[in-house]
Amino acid sequence: PISEWALVMEYCPRGDLHHLLLMEGLPGLALNRAMQITAEVALALEHLHSLGIVFRDLKLENVVLDHKGRSKLTDFGLAKQRRGGHNAIDEAEQSGGSYASFTSTYCGSHGYAAPEINPRLVHGFAADLYSFGVLLLMLLMGGEVFHDAQSERRLPPETPNDLREVLGRLSFDFYWASHHFLQPA
Repeated sequence: PISEWALVMEYCPRGDLHHLLLMEGLPGLALNRAMQITAEVALALEHLHSLGIVFRDLKLENVVLDHKGRSKLTDFGLAKQRRGGHNAIDEAEQSGGSYASFTSTYCGSHGYAAPEINPRLVHGFAADLYSFGVLLLMLLMGGEVFHDAQSERRLPPETPNDLREVLGRLSFDFYWASHHFLQPA
């Protein structure tokens, strides 16, 4: 009989995206680096959604970098699979582009959680897309720099209204780049 269990995980020595922003951000990352990272995260979310899984806690700290600098999602503690595990992307395409909502658990991380994640509303896969947008914004802009006695942190906008305000202050250059470089292939 087995008396001990072991959890084996891939070694990701380059840390998480928050660490990367602190080391390389000026305050955000170079556009090509941010595009590479977000493309890899988008593929991971696409795979999860195709399996009927909503991640629900996408943030800088939950994306780690392997030895080649490739992005990997980590910490699936809040992830939830829709009953039956149906492909959410196919279902959305068949229903006119709307992702299914199927859970009402209040979860996620401050600043990254979609507004519909609250105890009174049902949410689903679209919540990951909101968090993905905040993650992309953080990688490009660096977020708000917060210093305390021990460390430096990069914080996302606190509320959806704060996010709207930040987006409203973006320059034409940012707008142009987002529409020309960050479109789906």
